[in-house]
Amino acid sequence: MSDLAPVDELRSLPYPLILAALRRLEKEAGPEAVAALRYDPLFWARPAQLIKDLDNLATIEVFVGERRTGKTWAARHLFVELVRTGRARLPRIVSSTDAAIVEVVLDGESGIKTWLPPPREGKYAWFKSDGFAGTLHLYGTKIVCCSAAAPGQAIGMSRDVTWADDPAGWVESCGVDTATEAWTQILKSNSQGQSTVIVATTAAGAAFLSDLLSPEQLNDPSFIRIHDLGAVESNRGNLAPNYIKHIVADLRRKLQWNDVPHVSPFAPIAFDRMRLARCPALVEVAVAIDPSRSSGPNACEVGIAGGGRDARDVVHVRYDASAILGGGADGWQVRAWDLADRLMAEHPGAEFHFVVEVNTGTSAATDLLRAEERARTKERTGVASNTVRIVVVRSSKDKCERARLPALRAEQGMVKFAENMRTDGEPGRIAEGQLKNLTPEGKNSDRADAIVHLVNDLAHLSNEKEISKEAEKIGAKEAAAAQVRALAGMSDLLGGRTRPPREGDLVKVPGAPPGDARYAGPPLRAVARPSWTARRVM
Repeated sequence: MSDLAPVDELRSLPYPLILAALRRLEKEAGPEAVAALRYDPLFWARPAQLIKDLDNLATIEVFVGERRTGKTWAARHLFVELVRTGRARLPRIVSSTDAAIVEVVLDGESGIKTWLPPPREGKYAWFKSDGFAGTLHLYGTKIVCCSAAAPGQAIGMSRDVTWADDPAGWVESCGVDTATEAWTQILKSNSQGQSTVIVATTAAGAAFLSDLLSPEQLNDPSFIRIHDLGAVESNRGNLAPNYIKHIVADLRRKLQWNDVPHVSPFAPIAFDRMRLARCPALVEVAVAIDPSRSSGPNACEVGIAGGGRDARDVVHVRYDASAILGGGADGWQVRAWDLADRLMAEHPGAEFHFVVEVNTGTSAATDLLRAEERARTKERTGVASNTVRIVVVRSSKDKCERARLPALRAEQGMVKFAENMRTDGEPGRIAEGQLKNLTPEGKNSDRADAIVHLVNDLAHLSNEKEISKEAEKIGAKEAAAAQVRALAGMSDLLGGRTRPPREGDLVKVPGAPPGDARYAGPPLRAVARPSWTARRVM
């Protein structure tokens, strides 16, 4: 099936053919049919913008993409169809501000009024309200409209379908805390009918929402379903050519195009070109672990990633064993060691070690791994021992910065991913999604964190800031040592003492010609020359 909208396929034809097609339509169906194309969603929509089965929607339907990709158009179309067909009887619209309700949701280029076929009498009426933005009467259904900044009582009304327009704009207009509270109230009150929330947002809004949801919710397609509308180029037919060619290209070069201030370094990487079905022999294997910092029903996942390095120094990420696990007898350390045994069995002779993230000086994670190793060695040999190396890494506040060098390595073709990294039947590309949507302080990125630690370790990558600081320390030590040597030499000379030559000293060699640094003769004296007047220069 084509990714183009029918209008884009028509636009791709030479102008005479476009004109001929429209004239034929007019001749066969009348001028009303040509005029009706202006409001026909099936003519204007790309396949990714349409949801055909309106009776089996997820709890949260998210249209995400870059700016100008038709997110608002897609969300508006789904929302209006639910209202028009009577599936939404208690609908609600929430935008960033009251002004955005009118200027974007209703009267904008993708707005409800703009795409409502005439005549509109009896189908559309807008009334302002004192307590919230207002009410919209559409096809005989009353729609409550409010903003995240000033929701009033409308945010707590019991509803069945809510259109949450641009959560990224909520954060910008009223701050994270107010936006979070608005989203929480939407979920609490969206309790009637089919209980569906429709979201149109950019990567920034998607990151904001993902931080508010648990890993089980994010991985459940019946709870949240993502419709990726892609890059702005997918909507080029509705945009000026110079806008794509000049404005978008320039802003991308300046890293100012995407809404996320520190977009994930993995965001532009095409993972389909990095996947490898069969893994070559590995000379070094490792399991990286990002332990959970919380416990209980809302605990985060424990990130567990396994892979290795081949003889050409290509890093292979083969397994994602991440899950919500505790530290008990059957906790995450058992799963990590099971993965370690699997890697060592698949690549006999390869050196193995663990990579564990810790936040403070010592970590219970390393103790759990060593205890599990002792239990396994005792079961196999009768003697409990610890021989496996554990590399400890510190957590970084900026996860995007930490992932920058691994992403660069991946762009160079030096990182490969398995076709399906899971071993338990779960969809195997959730970790790839976390890598692409990584934010500086994003939550629910435990799988991505473990993979970044794994690649950093196996590729022997380091943080440039740490390298610079270490170089400064080394330089300072060398400078101090040179000063001490110079002072010692001056002291020896003043005291008439001699010492054996040291490495780096210039040794005086008898017979070396004057001008050579090794010259050992008497001090050279400047030869007196007559002045320029005596030499009669003038």
